[in-house]
Amino acid sequence: MSLESTEIKKNYKDLLGQIQKATLASKALEPRIVAVSKKQSIGKVKAVYELGQRDFGESYCQEMEEKERERVRLGLEGLRWTFVGRLQSNKIRKIVSLASEVQSLGTFKHAELINRYAFELKKNPYKVYLLVNSANEPSKGGFSWGELSSAQERIRSELPNLSVQGLMAIPPKVELEREDKAFYEKLYAKIAKESRGVGLGLLSLGMSSDIELALRCGSDCLRVGSKIFGKRE
Repeated sequence: MSLESTEIKKNYKDLLGQIQKATLASKALEPRIVAVSKKQSIGKVKAVYELGQRDFGESYCQEMEEKERERVRLGLEGLRWTFVGRLQSNKIRKIVSLASEVQSLGTFKHAELINRYAFELKKNPYKVYLLVNSANEPSKGGFSWGELSSAQERIRSELPNLSVQGLMAIPPKVELEREDKAFYEKLYAKIAKESRGVGLGLLSLGMSSDIELALRCGSDCLRVGSKIFGKRE
């Protein structure tokens, strides 16, 4: 086993231990892990796959397409791609063809396109999470809190090829040692509460830096990158 694979194995084992400890403490169910593999080599993806991981997250269509070719070549059966990046209209057909779900759906226009291509590609109902801009950050996309209810209703009534799984959020970077700890806890609690009324009520919240807080709020899915793979290449 290479040094890289040994390190990844240790990282993955440590992550599972951290999740198990956090879920026991919060009495939450163990979440699904999406290993965010953007800017990581297919060799690292293979190393994590061999540990039993099957869901991998990508943020760029071209990179996901290249890795899919490598996945086929390496025979990594059962590996599923989840798209977690910013959507572009001209890339959506390809994304739907490659990914098993999109967790970063933040506009109704993109919902219409995913609905159309899911039907054309016979991948309906297609799983999506609605992305909420939870702290109204100008640099981030997604539905505002005020738009969320009407967006969900329009998707439900007009786009039958979509299956809304729940809510996805990328809150501001968590720095719990600062005095704004109460801000984060209040924000995460709001995200968790609102998520239960979206689609199937699932929540994709929590990355490498905020796993415990996300699990305390009942997140069903963690999107973890550097904590598994190390630094991006």
